Parts: sequence; structure tokens; C-alpha cells
Amino acid sequence: MPIRYGWTLDQKDWNHLVHLCSERGITATTRWREVTLAPESRTSVAEKPGVYFIVAQASHQGDELGFLRSIMCPIYIGKADSSLRDRFGVHLRGQTPLMRRAHATYSQLLFCSLETSSPEQLEDALVRVFGPPVNMKNVRSISANIGNRVNAGSL
Repeated sequence: MPIRYGWTLDQKDWNHLVHLCSERGITATTRWREVTLAPESRTSVAEKPGVYFIVAQASHQGDELGFLRSIMCPIYIGKADSSLRDRFGVHLRGQTPLMRRAHATYSQLLFCSLETSSPEQLEDALVRVFGPPVNMKNVRSISANIGNRVNAGSL
């Protein structure tokens, strides 16, 4: 799969996500729990397995019209095999460089979670469909050698 950020234009990906949601009984009326990614919200997050989005709300100083504040985008999608609350804590601490940048860039991040006993396939499908920029899942590294290898000790 090529490296891609942003929402997919591939109808097969959307159909696959709809199919997975249907299999799990996830519908338009399914309630995702939404809390601010802040210390005071930690106890509101379930200690059960599930999937989650970290959502950013566009904000910009000088946004006199205020229209940017109405735009929201998933910047990270993950799964919790045992506890959504534990994953919430990891993201709250900003343990990766990209999550630290997200905390610094956006005035507010939301943690939107859904309890499910089998989060793996659902997480993969959500990442494929939404292409969140903070996820490193499915990002491939490229390595190369230029010239002949030389042992540094022999120089």
C-alpha cells in the first residue's frame, strides 16, 4: 500500500469499512464516547478494549470569521486491546514526536472511542479510509546503500 494521508478516494475501502461496521452492529446511531484529550477527562474513558479517533478542531489566530473552528479531522486512529483509558493516557502524555506536535498545534484535541471486543480489523479499515497524519501504521521506511560498504573500523 502506498503511503497516503487524508481520506481515501477508493470506494472499495469505504465498502469494506461499512461491511465491518455492519458485522459489528455499528450503525449511524451507535454512540461513540467523546471527551477532550485532557487530564480531567481520563476517568470518563472506559477500561475496556475498543477503537478510537483523536480528532483535531481547526483553529487559527486571526480567524475572524470563525469558520475554521467548525472543521474537524481525525489525526490519529488506534485500538486498545485491553483498555481505552490506558491508550488515552499514552496520547495525553504525547509520547511520540508527532503527537507532541499535534498537542502544540491544536488548541483542543478530542478522544472519541467505541468499545468493541475485536478492534484490530476495524482499526486497520479506519486508518485506510481516513489516512490520519499522526499514524505511523502502514508507513514503510526506505533504505538504500550507495557505493560499496566500508567497515568504519577500517578507515
